[in-house]
Amino acid sequence: MRKYLFLMLLPVLCVPLLTDSLEIEFKLTNQEKYEFTQQAYQFDFQKIPQHPLTIKEIDTFSTADLSKKNGKISAHTSLSIQSIKVNDQGKKIFELKQGSFILADTRNIADDIVQGQRSVDQTFWTKKDIHVYQEPTGGQLKILPNALASYQPVQVSKIVTTVRGEFAFVEGKGYLPLQELSETDNRIELVQSVLEKNIIPHLIPSMSSKLKQDR
Repeated sequence: MRKYLFLMLLPVLCVPLLTDSLEIEFKLTNQEKYEFTQQAYQFDFQKIPQHPLTIKEIDTFSTADLSKKNGKISAHTSLSIQSIKVNDQGKKIFELKQGSFILADTRNIADDIVQGQRSVDQTFWTKKDIHVYQEPTGGQLKILPNALASYQPVQVSKIVTTVRGEFAFVEGKGYLPLQELSETDNRIELVQSVLEKNIIPHLIPSMSSKLKQDR
């Protein structure tokens, strides 16, 4: 019986053991390649900012490889971003809704959101040229015309910090750039301005005429 089994298995045992070498090709996407070395790109955005705003003038490109410039975007311009991706050169880029491409670099672009705020209860005086905004962040700031007059006291309840600078909040009015407010009563500047525009120009000819008569 054993001899019979051996004879039955002999053809199988005599067949060489073949091992197929299976070569599996791993193809990584640009994003996957980027993730292996992302520690080298500390200034790259990892997602689309809520309110993207240019910090300085930047170049735009017509192709994703950033090889063909097709324009510039000035500083403090809000951006409309369609997507964020990694190009074939391993660079993180934004595709704008109008079709151009830009580097997704935090040194060129910031998220225009409130970065911090502090509560205050302080009286300020508005300066000559003031701008009152509905909100201090987000896209093109909406100006509220005639919300406040120049050289008037206002009560500030909080000061917020954004990429554009600091803004003071006046209850029921809106936000003003802090640099457009004075911590001291500056109404004397209004008096001086009125004198320079309306009184002094009339006094000079009159004084000149009197001097001629005295001679």
